[in-house]
Amino acid sequence: MIGTDGRRVRASVLSSDGSSDLALVSVPDDLPVAPFADDATLTDGSADMTLSMTAPGGGAITLHAAIGSVTSIGTLIGSGWAKGMPSITSTAPSASSEEPGDPLLNKEGAVIGILYQAGTSSTSSTSSTSSTSPTFLPTQLVLGVADDLRSTGKVSHGWLGVRGTTAPGLGGAEVAQLMAGSPAAGILQPGDVVVALGGVPIRSMADLRGRLYVLASNSTIELSVLEGATTHVVDVRLGASP
Repeated sequence: MIGTDGRRVRASVLSSDGSSDLALVSVPDDLPVAPFADDATLTDGSADMTLSMTAPGGGAITLHAAIGSVTSIGTLIGSGWAKGMPSITSTAPSASSEEPGDPLLNKEGAVIGILYQAGTSSTSSTSSTSSTSPTFLPTQLVLGVADDLRSTGKVSHGWLGVRGTTAPGLGGAEVAQLMAGSPAAGILQPGDVVVALGGVPIRSMADLRGRLYVLASNSTIELSVLEGATTHVVDVRLGASP
C-alpha cells in the first residue's frame, strides 16, 4: 500500500470475514492511522466529513474531502450482506473516486463509519435529478468484526431470536415476534422495547441487530427492557445464528 507521504509499504492480511468482506490488516508501526470514535455518540445533524482518494498513477495520492452532516442513524440497510444492519447516512456529497471502505469522519477527525455503498444520482426523462446518500457501516459494527478477527480469526454471530421494529417516538428495539427456539423465549415478550445492551443505548431494531452481529454465541448479555412504563434488566444467553 502507499502512504500519504508517497512511500510504499508492505501490508499483510491477517484474517478476513467472508460475510462482511472486512479484513484485519497488519501495517508498519510508524504508518499513521486514523483513530476511531464510538458512533453511539452521534445524533442527527452531527457534523461529519467523507474522505476518499484517487488511486496513484505514478504520482502522489490525491485526497478528496466533503463536508456534511449526519442525516440518519440506525436505518436498516436494504440489500447485500448487511441487509437489516444499521447504517449512517450523510449529506456530504459523494466523490467520483469514492469506494467501499472509505471513511466517514466526525468533526474531530476520528472515523465514525466505513462506506458500505456509495451514493447515486440519476436524471429522468423530465430532466429532474434524484440521488441517494452514501451508506456507512457504523464503527461499533466494524470494530466488533475486527476484534473477533484479532482474537479468534473468525467472526461469531450471536442470536437473540426476535423480530420487530424501532419503537415509534421512543427509539429502542420493539419486539414484535419471538422466533422458534428463541433464546429470548420466556424472557422477552411482544411489546417489550430493548433500550440498552450492556449499558449501551439501543436506538433501533437495526442497531440491536448490528450489536448482536459481533457477539459470540453462548455469551450472556444484559438487556435493559421497557415493559409498559417500567424498565428492568434481564440476562439472556445468546444462541448460534441459524
